[in-house]
Amino acid sequence: MTPKEMPKAVRLSISSHAASTIETENEALARDTVRGAMFLHPNGARRLTGLRVVAPSADRLPPAASYVAGLGLMKFDIRKQWLLDVTLDDRKQGVTKDLRPELPMMIHY
Repeated sequence: MTPKEMPKAVRLSISSHAASTIETENEALARDTVRGAMFLHPNGARRLTGLRVVAPSADRLPPAASYVAGLGLMKFDIRKQWLLDVTLDDRKQGVTKDLRPELPMMIHY
C-alpha cells in the first residue's frame, strides 16, 4: 500500500484474509495443548490490540495511512522521531517496555 515513488515512507501491508475466520481458527488452535504452544509468549500476552506508528514528518507516511487509520486498524502520529507503539491485551498486565534507543519501539501489555 506504499507507492514506489515514496522510498522513505513506512511500508504498509494488510492481509486479505477475513479477520473473523483467522481469529476463529487461531482460537481453536490455541486450545490444542501441543500445537497451541506457539501462542504462549513468555510475557503472558495473547492478543495484539493496538498499533501506532509515529513518523518524524507527514511525508514519511504513505497516502494509504489515512485509509488504514480510517478502518481503525492502527493509528498514525507525527512527532520528532520514529516509534512503533504496540499494545497487547489492552495493557491488562500494566507493563510497559521501552526498547529505545536500541529499537524505536514501545510495548505495552
